Amino acid sequence: GLVDASPAEVTFSAINHIPQLSPISADFPDSATVGPGISFSVSSSDANPSGVEYQLYVDDQIVAVWDSRGSFHFMDLSDPELAASIDLGEVVPVDASLLTAGSHVLKVEARDFGGAVSDPRLRYIEVVDTLKPEIVDVTSSYGSADYYPDGSTFYLPNTLTTININASAEVYYGSIQAYRYRLVAESDVDAEWSDWGSGSIEILDLGAGDYELHAQCRDFTGTISVVPADTSLPDSIEVPDYFVTPVSVVIPDFTQNTILIVDESKDNSADPPGAPSDERVDLFYEGAVAGLVEQGWVVSSIDFNAHGKFVSPNDLYNQKIVIWHADDKAEFFLDEASVVLSEYLDAGGNLIVSGWNVLGAFVTETEATFSSGFIYKYLRVESGIMWEERTFIGITGNTDLGYEDMDINLSDEVKPGRWDGYPECWMFTPRHRTDIIGRWKDYEVDSENSGQGCVVRNFSPVNAWKTILLGFPLFVMQEDQAKVFIETAVEQMTEE
Repeated sequence: GLVDASPAEVTFSAINHIPQLSPISADFPDSATVGPGISFSVSSSDANPSGVEYQLYVDDQIVAVWDSRGSFHFMDLSDPELAASIDLGEVVPVDASLLTAGSHVLKVEARDFGGAVSDPRLRYIEVVDTLKPEIVDVTSSYGSADYYPDGSTFYLPNTLTTININASAEVYYGSIQAYRYRLVAESDVDAEWSDWGSGSIEILDLGAGDYELHAQCRDFTGTISVVPADTSLPDSIEVPDYFVTPVSVVIPDFTQNTILIVDESKDNSADPPGAPSDERVDLFYEGAVAGLVEQGWVVSSIDFNAHGKFVSPNDLYNQKIVIWHADDKAEFFLDEASVVLSEYLDAGGNLIVSGWNVLGAFVTETEATFSSGFIYKYLRVESGIMWEERTFIGITGNTDLGYEDMDINLSDEVKPGRWDGYPECWMFTPRHRTDIIGRWKDYEVDSENSGQGCVVRNFSPVNAWKTILLGFPLFVMQEDQAKVFIETAVEQMTEE
């Protein structure tokens, strides 16, 4: 029960260190021109085991009182939807109306729980309140594949369309808060806008038809996007305040007698010298299909280069036959077009392909074997060889199947003067259920080139499509013979 009358004591010193405030972390540099919807953050270190709070000033006016959150976002606080769109656990919302047009100074201080206040950090800005965000682009995919550049695709049931709207407010250091869209069909001109939300949209089983996708975005001040200026348009044309992109879902219809000629030639700019001009190719095919036109066939054409170097379902969906003219061997596009041509053929289309070095779109070798891909599946070729000697002078037609001989055109309009035959022409080994309808003809009877298959026909009943592949450009053959060849091919392709 004894008690020590002298209590224990300890003597110590306490120092409240001043917190060290980091520089302001922001997308915009000092003295930048910005919009009112900017955001930035700060951080600090403190030698004391103490919490830190931050206070924000605009032009020496306190706009955010001591708060442990070090991120600040200026926004339209009068709109509850905008105000609710940020994570309040991380970000302090600040009234964007404080950033009127003109010069402003942002100042941040840090204070620890012991009351020590840091030196301030400053950032000077010039606010312009007329800048608006812009839609940069809209990308669309149909299932696992993209829509084509003109916004079209072949219809497939129960397929998911995914649309991604991409926008930017970077020019004034703003940020995008939300997106909205509307899909307008021709019969639905009063379509309503979606709610504001994500820029990623999913639509299941979009029906066949032509649509316009309208897209908008807004920043955190509620400012709605504008469409980038098109300087090619006259001032008298009113530009809508939304981004427009076409969406076309097409169902193949091959009930009409229609032919599409796709011309890859480039007006003598290609190799080899003497490659045809666009005008000469147009005249050749105009003559070659003249008889079919008289029979009631509707013939149209696409200049592949002028068309944007692509063909799409919109171009093909109602064409019973496509003639692909690849006489420009400087660039090869058949490989790029093989995806849409595959879809076209799967739907029941018919394709005739001819060209200089026609397999150059798929291989760089002069001898190739195929076990998969477009050449193997649709053109039904297992292997090919290109004879580089200039000995191709024509074909011997398979008369049992209705095809006559064809010879090269030796006129100066077509053939470079020094040539007696043509280089870079292919011969093929076809797959089963495939016919050789033309064989390599040579003026040297015993040449190893003589008698090789260079025109392959695939009319197999197990396939939806019919194709003919020529290992040479049809353009260089005599026009009257080429005319007979095309008429025979078209007649056979359309037989029931």
